[in-house]
Amino acid sequence: MRAKTKSFHEFVEGLKKDGYTVKFDVQLVGVSGVTHHVDLLAKPGGGERRRKLIVGLKDRRKNPIEDLITVSAIALDVNARPYYVTKGSVEDALVKRYGIVLVRPD
Repeated sequence: MRAKTKSFHEFVEGLKKDGYTVKFDVQLVGVSGVTHHVDLLAKPGGGERRRKLIVGLKDRRKNPIEDLITVSAIALDVNARPYYVTKGSVEDALVKRYGIVLVRPD
């Protein structure tokens, strides 16, 4: 799924259509034992071998670099693929470095 060109609503609907179960505002415990908060968790349905996805929404109180690093670290700890929702352009230069997919909000 190429989330960079989709709105957030289209992204979420696409996940559901692809068989993911989508939950918002979720607490996850990582392999480190730390409990993390994620804005959206998408788990593949059935016995599929696809990775779960976590989505971080931009926190306007934080520096976007801190947000991206946080989403990336959480993804590593919970064995998920990281996505990040933003309207900003500062993040564009950073996402490739951290392997994060940007989603544009509606």
